[in-house]
Amino acid sequence: MSPASVDIKDVLVENGVGKFVARRGWGIYVAQQPAEPDNVITIYDAPGRQESDQSRGTWVSFVRVFVRVRTQDYLDGFRKMQEILSILKVKDRFEKNGTEYLSLRDWSSIEPDRMDDKERWEWILNFEAVTTPAQ
Repeated sequence: MSPASVDIKDVLVENGVGKFVARRGWGIYVAQQPAEPDNVITIYDAPGRQESDQSRGTWVSFVRVFVRVRTQDYLDGFRKMQEILSILKVKDRFEKNGTEYLSLRDWSSIEPDRMDDKERWEWILNFEAVTTPAQ
């Protein structure tokens, strides 16, 4: 099993949204946003919760991740977020890196977060997944 941020990164790379740690084009990073390049997607894990699933004899996790997009152009950032949302919003019951995702849903709208110190726009979008160890 991997952190949800790594699994989501893999889904986005597989769908051509960007490349893992790319220095040109759209780079996708996990847990730490680099200072460069300008156009990056960074995925972070956020607190969730676990519950026992008696019917499966295991546990179910409600994990959260948030995706941050940074770009110099305001509209490019929004469009990239729309692309990410269109891929992740429809993901139901898939397996990735030893984790079964029972559902994956956005739990916020696409929001402009701030401009950084280099006047690049940052957008944010939050997701919650229901997961269990793959059988």
